[in-house]
Amino acid sequence: MEASPFSAILGAFVARVPGAIAAALVDSGGETVDYAGKYDTFELKVVAAHFRILLGEATALAVGAEVRSLVVRCRKRTLLALLAPDGYAVVVVLRRRAGFAPQDASVRVLMEALAAEAGWTIPAPSRWGEVTVRRDDRGRPLELLAVDAEGDERATPLEVIGTFGARGFRVRASDGHEFSLVREPKNLWYADDGG
Repeated sequence: MEASPFSAILGAFVARVPGAIAAALVDSGGETVDYAGKYDTFELKVVAAHFRILLGEATALAVGAEVRSLVVRCRKRTLLALLAPDGYAVVVVLRRRAGFAPQDASVRVLMEALAAEAGWTIPAPSRWGEVTVRRDDRGRPLELLAVDAEGDERATPLEVIGTFGARGFRVRASDGHEFSLVREPKNLWYADDGG
């Protein structure tokens, strides 16, 4: 059976997040819309339903605030619920020693992909997007890689003009455009819009 668009989006997220095993998209009533990953399907659906309820209860307890995520660290797994637009949520099952939550950029890319497929409106568009980067032996970006309309790979040389932390770089492309690059776990890169 071919993966649905939602399943493909969730699967890409699971593949990108270190320690992620599975993810499910669940509606406000606790019904699983779709899922991806290697986990018992029935158990994933039950966990997703429970966590959607817990997100609602946490929001009710946090008077005047919207709870956007919920993390529960268990003996064998870490469970993460992320609030999505229109009352939906994404529930992620992570390995025991995985971090509490994926990085903000990967979550933002997930939510934008789900919103585009579902027709949801989300707050201001992300200034970050996924990119492919070739790096040097020290982990610094050398080239931005892209595929053109003909399917050929193009490499744009980059000059590092500044760093922030161990994983952030301010770069200048060969055309003079400046932007920021951030390297997340699994050597995954995100670029901002240059602002």
